Formats: sequence, C-alpha cells, structure tokens
Amino acid sequence: MGRFPSIKQIFVYKLRTLKFSLNLITMKIKLLATFMISLFFSQMGNAMLNNDQISDDAWSKSFKRTFKNGKKLVYKNGFKKTTLNNKLFKKNTDDISITFSDFSSHLLPGLTRTAIQLVDSYTMDIGQNNSGVKETWVFADPQTTNMQTVTLDQMEAEGTAIEDSFGQGTHVMYSKEHDFYELFDLQDDVDLLFVGSTVEENGFVTQNDYYQSRSPVPLELGLTFSSVVDFEDEDNTGYKIEYTDTYEVVGQGTLKTYDDGDAEALKMIYKEETREYQNDVETSYSVRYEVIFYSKKGHYIIGDIPNPNVEGEVVLEGLKYQKIAQKTASVIEENNVFTKLFPNPVKANEVLHFESKISLQNHTVDLFNILGKKINTLSLSERNNNKYESTISANIANGLYFYNIKNKEGVVVANGKVQIK
Repeated sequence: MGRFPSIKQIFVYKLRTLKFSLNLITMKIKLLATFMISLFFSQMGNAMLNNDQISDDAWSKSFKRTFKNGKKLVYKNGFKKTTLNNKLFKKNTDDISITFSDFSSHLLPGLTRTAIQLVDSYTMDIGQNNSGVKETWVFADPQTTNMQTVTLDQMEAEGTAIEDSFGQGTHVMYSKEHDFYELFDLQDDVDLLFVGSTVEENGFVTQNDYYQSRSPVPLELGLTFSSVVDFEDEDNTGYKIEYTDTYEVVGQGTLKTYDDGDAEALKMIYKEETREYQNDVETSYSVRYEVIFYSKKGHYIIGDIPNPNVEGEVVLEGLKYQKIAQKTASVIEENNVFTKLFPNPVKANEVLHFESKISLQNHTVDLFNILGKKINTLSLSERNNNKYESTISANIANGLYFYNIKNKEGVVVANGKVQIK
C-alpha cells in the first residue's frame, strides 16, 4: 500500500479528532488539516470520531451519537417565503430539479471524478439570492498552477470493507493514490449522507465516523434542509457537542465551466453551526458559511463566504471544483456518442439491441439499480457491423436501471439509462 500523504502533501485536508483526559473529558474538535478528499459538499465536514487516535484508557469512556434531519418546501398560493432574506418567489413548471435519479447517475460505480482545490483566493460573480430569474454563473479558468488535484474512483458499497465496517452505505469514493475511502448513503427523498471514511497507512487502518448530510435529495429551488448530529458522553459528565448543517437552495440557472461547458445548475447557501454544552448549558458557539453550485452533470463548485447575504462579485476562499470525467445519464438519456440501445423500455426476457460506432467485442454491460447496486452483467452477441444484442433476464424486476459498457480493461466507455417493464 502507498503511504498516505502528510498535511503538506494534501493541499487543504480537514479532519477533526476527539481528545480526552482521563480525569476530565474535554472533548473538542480540533483542526488537523484542511481538505477531506472527496468533499461532496461541505468544506470542513461535520463531527467525526477518530477511533484510532484515542488512547485505550480513554476509549473505555463511551459516547452516544444521535442524528436527525428534515426538510421543508412549502408553498402557499403558489409562493414560498425564503428564510434567507424573507423574499417571496413563485414555483414554475420549468424550475430546475436535480432528482434522486440524477444523483444515482452521478454516483454510478465505474465513473471517475477529479477534485481540484485552489490554494489562492478566487473572485467569482455568484449572482443574487432568490432573484426570481434564471441566472448564469461563470467559473473561468483560474489560470494558476497553485492548486492540487485528486482522482476519485466511484465504487458500489456492497462487499467493501468500509461498508462492512459501518454496516450501512450505498456508494464509495476511493483515492488509489492515497489509500483513502469515503462511504455515502444515498436515501431517496431524504439526503446524501456522508457516513465516514477509512485510510490505510503502512498496513494500519484508521476509521472516522462522520454522519453528515452532504446534500438534500432532490434539490429544488426554495428547499430548506437541516441535519443535526450530537456526540454525548454516556458516562454522565454532562458534556455534549452538536453540529447543525443547513442547506437553502436560493438560485437556479446555468453553470458555465471553463473546461466542461454549460449545464443546468442550482445554487445553495450552506451554514454549519457548532455548539458545545456542559450540563445542558451552551458554552461555545461558532458558525461558517459556503456558497455551493451543483449541476445536472454532477459537477460542483464550493467556496467560503463571510455571511449568507453576500451577492454579486465575491472573493471565495478555499474554492473546490469537482467534476465527473465521463458524461452521465442525467444529462442526456442515451449519452453516448458510441452507443444507442433499443427498445427502451424493454421487457424482461426480451432482446435488447445495441448499435455502436465502435467495436464492442470483449465488452460487457453492467446493470445497476438506482442505489448503485450491480444486479446483472450482460454479455453482448455481435450480429454485424457493430450491432449487438443481449437478452434481459426474466429475474430482473421492473424499474429504472443504469448501465455501464466496459471494455476488456474495465474502463467505462459508455453509460445510460434503461427502463425494464
């Protein structure tokens, strides 16, 4: 296994650890670094228990974790009043929505993504909050080499060591260069939950428990979503630390990126609140804010802002940009310049036909359900002139599925959606 890089090697890598005293438990979250590799949404993330950084004696003390979340999208007479700036806006039929199906497509196993962190400040026009119109946000070329890049592979969670360790989760992000795994749980009509992470260094595995909502699902204009996670000492010392994350969707429009064109997108304001309590009395409080742009392509941009009401041209700190290397089925129904398939919908036990601009010899087709679990692998039989067919198993239940077409090296060359009825 490769050695996990030092703090200096990973640009801004944020962790928090819990430190204990045998005589007096003083659990405080301490900043160790400034970037969590996959960083799906939040820059710092949330509360984390790092089991391997706690002494054996201190670990005899036990802590209880509780987690809850909830969202609100309420319209009265066709209008919703936002909590951010008390404005009213109307829901329209052409409003942008990033659905559960979109998230499933973005997280499809076999895809890769690139995470970029800028070291320098970046100035960007972030538009207005709840402007009532579709805006255009431009992420221009930073024109700097003062950045760091990490490549992430997306994996199905089932059968992985990290999923077995945590006992839940649907999707995994993996950095081969850093032996680093992050586990997510995608929940329909709830959220994308960041469960935790593991990292291996010199054969020693460190597990970090997080439990933080990284995004409400689906994303819609006007949505407000909050989650709370508490860590409380079970030995009745009276100490508790609480993290509250709030996402508010305040804009919609087009995100223009310098290297991947245009895509429909939504804008969120994120607030993280940290409270410490002793015997139910609040002893400390801190808050921070971010602006987040998330697109139908599955890309996102995130940066620190000083307060939730900033608008227009803003200097963003700690800007992160993450993009999926391949096109995804959420952008175009049959996204592939390589392949089209028919009939779609297709019946179980029926022949599915593929037409391709390239040879698909020695290629396979993996089918995944909407939670990213692989449920079948199809073998392709060539008819002629790059035309292929495969029979859908009678055992596959009706529903929406995603497919990856992989070459013999295991590289995904095409993907899309197929409906089985």
